Amino acid sequence: MNEWRSVEDQRGIDELMEVFAGFHDSCINSLRYESGCFVDGKGSMYAHRPPESFVLHMVLHNQWEAGAVELRFGGVRRFHMVGMEDNYMKEIYDAYLAFHEGILPADYDASPRTIVWADYAGFKVDRIGDPLEEPGTSYVIATTLQWRLVER
Repeated sequence: MNEWRSVEDQRGIDELMEVFAGFHDSCINSLRYESGCFVDGKGSMYAHRPPESFVLHMVLHNQWEAGAVELRFGGVRRFHMVGMEDNYMKEIYDAYLAFHEGILPADYDASPRTIVWADYAGFKVDRIGDPLEEPGTSYVIATTLQWRLVER
């Protein structure tokens, strides 16, 4: 439907947040994760892949004019998805989207800059790894983000 747009800076974040109404009244419709890892026909495993081969596609729907957006996270370092929870709806009221420097160990990646998306605007990066939070927050940490509007 639309061409991919890259989020390279704060202006790109602002554009996505404006077009998709800050993810207000949204929900995650689907996810597809690709690691690039595989086993060939002879049984040899190729699990050590370059960072850019780890890709997460996320389709979100909302009740606003944009309707649906596909996010393509490249160089995925971590993602945490929370499914159904008792006593909590999975509607997204607002989202967190920001660039961060140095949240990964120094030897983890040649590029210390990451982009972080979460289904809650009050998400705190420094609390990643805390024991169960109520309600649980879904989040993605990656090195690149592209997006496009898609049909619902």
